[in-house]
Amino acid sequence: MKKVTVTLSDGLERFVRHRAREGGHASAGEYLRSLVDSESRRIAERKRRLAELRQELQVGVDQLERGEIGTLSLGELKAEGRRRLAQKHS
Repeated sequence: MKKVTVTLSDGLERFVRHRAREGGHASAGEYLRSLVDSESRRIAERKRRLAELRQELQVGVDQLERGEIGTLSLGELKAEGRRRLAQKHS
């Protein structure tokens, strides 16, 4: 594990120490590591979802190019999107 030194203003240092204690962390460093880890996971999940969305968009473009897509009203399109989103989260 590498050591990194971070310079904080007095106010941020107090904030970090307070949040570390409040969150049950053993130290300010542990709290900061958990923040960095959470952010890293959030970014990875965002990249995964973005890749999935790009893949789904490409499927739609391919279907459109093959003439497989009909026309939908805006309301129908929204309803279908909501249905798919609900299905994905269930």
